[in-house]
Amino acid sequence: MAKTGSTSIQTFLSDGLTDRRFRYLGFGQTNGSNALCTLFADHPEQFWCYRSGQLKARRLTHFRAACDQRLRRDLQAARSAGACPILSGEECWRFSREELIRVRERLREEGYAAQIVVYLRPYAQWLESGFQQWVQWEGACDFSALTAVSGRGGIGRFNYVGRLQVLADVFGHSQLLARPFTRAALGASGVVSDFCATVGIDGAGHREPRANPSLALDAIRVLYALNTHSRRQRPWSLPATGALVRHLAAMPGVPLRFCPSLLAPIAGELEHQHRQLRERFGVDLGEPLAPLAAGEGVACEADLLRCSPAALAWLAASLGEERIAAEPVSSEAVAAWVELRRRRLLRRHGPALVRERLGQAWHQQRRRWRWVRRRP
Repeated sequence: MAKTGSTSIQTFLSDGLTDRRFRYLGFGQTNGSNALCTLFADHPEQFWCYRSGQLKARRLTHFRAACDQRLRRDLQAARSAGACPILSGEECWRFSREELIRVRERLREEGYAAQIVVYLRPYAQWLESGFQQWVQWEGACDFSALTAVSGRGGIGRFNYVGRLQVLADVFGHSQLLARPFTRAALGASGVVSDFCATVGIDGAGHREPRANPSLALDAIRVLYALNTHSRRQRPWSLPATGALVRHLAAMPGVPLRFCPSLLAPIAGELEHQHRQLRERFGVDLGEPLAPLAAGEGVACEADLLRCSPAALAWLAASLGEERIAAEPVSSEAVAAWVELRRRRLLRRHGPALVRERLGQAWHQQRRRWRWVRRRP
């Protein structure tokens, strides 16, 4: 599932995998979700890469044919080399039974039986991590919808036991390895080391990449205020968003934590889920969290629409200006203040963002060259 270190695992498989007994099939990218959804989803045009314009929906048929050809060639190349192929895409966690059957049958055509490795994250932690991503990159500003504990966006959508049972029904219970994404299970070694140990990859010497660093609660408050009150009702361009997020990543403060009262309505359902996971799949998601100090937790939208004096002082100092005046400062004023300084942030962080993008493009091109060399 998403928000379980999948990007770190995929980055290792794309750029750090040296064990020749395994071969990563990334379709020229780090994350295989785009290609896997294009190949096997009932309605791939509804996937975010097409809705966002990253991939052109009118070229979907062409892209599907290219992915299908590449999958066939990569599987044949892996077989010729005696290597175990690996596919990775967290969007497959949401595949329907019919879509998963499509995956199974496609692999069977090539002579493969899939072994499924799934990482599960405790729901409260997943919600906090997902909330950060929605606020940062999707311009989200509807607190009640984002923290819903029922319906499409809540526990009904991430019914862990139900999802695992579908995977077990399609691929076989013996072919399903479920792992908890918790500190207690992963320890200090991290999720990449756990994945390597789980499937038998020699990961000696690898570095544990941190793909999606968290922002402090005050930084999330700034972004949420901007999403709520600025003229922007949809995400900015990626460079502008990246510049702001890069700047706020340095803001000190406590991490985002939701108060237990938010999940109180489904506490019984979560406990039932945990019990079923332990009994049927051997996964323990119980993990005690440190208690919240006064003023640290978020219990309602009002807790997100107030910025601390320390955060305002840091914002002003980091941009070489005097402190934002007229405390307590309203969320509207904070949004307007940041809005006026977007171009300055882009000028400051733009070169670093360009270097990162060029580095990503170079790594992607290197993966393509590597694939061409391996073609039979």
